[in-house]
Amino acid sequence: MGQKTSALSIRLQLNKDWSSKWFSDKKFKDLLIEDLLLKSIIAKKLGRSAGINKIEIQRKTQEIKIIIHTSKPGIVIGRNGQGISDLKKLLSKVLQSHREKTSKIKSWKIKNYNNKEIVKDKIDIEVMEIREPELYANLVALNIAQQLEKRMSYRRAVKQVISRVMQNKKILGIKVAVAGRLNGVEIARREKFVKGSIPLSRFKSNIDYAAQSAYTTYGIVGIKVWIYKKKEIDKK
Repeated sequence: MGQKTSALSIRLQLNKDWSSKWFSDKKFKDLLIEDLLLKSIIAKKLGRSAGINKIEIQRKTQEIKIIIHTSKPGIVIGRNGQGISDLKKLLSKVLQSHREKTSKIKSWKIKNYNNKEIVKDKIDIEVMEIREPELYANLVALNIAQQLEKRMSYRRAVKQVISRVMQNKKILGIKVAVAGRLNGVEIARREKFVKGSIPLSRFKSNIDYAAQSAYTTYGIVGIKVWIYKKKEIDKK
């Protein structure tokens, strides 16, 4: 039976890095849930139109730094930085209410639970601009998903994106897989499009991977993208 693993997690410490950078021994579970909550709120608030590739979270004592990598920083920042200030208020409010709920549950489950004052963490948001979106698999998959949702033919959408991506000299190969009721047919199927080389078995190869979903009128279409880049890109 074949075994599969993520193209990103298997390359950690070689040419990939963690999206959450902090360490905790006793509160690992709680902080992990908070990270997932913060990322989901940011993605829901900004939407797909913001062109978010990755959200990094760094934690210090009573401080949370969130780095948003986006190809459209103007949508995230807003006019006169209003978007960032609104996002900070929303995240601090949701995080505070989440911590209050978890403290109540713990005090109810565990006898003699010491319910101390809930610590308020300072949230700092930094926006990093992506000038070459064709280098990142998540942005390429989002582009294909948006075109499929506009009822464009999947072959035309994928081939247009592949030709645009391969024009960049830093990219050595791309692979796109789409699955679902393609073009509204009754039977779901899976198709692959490959151009260039994709050495997935070589762990030192610089491969970016992402998966997205397109919500069409016929159902959900899954999109997976692998991009093989030159090693020098991540060294800069």
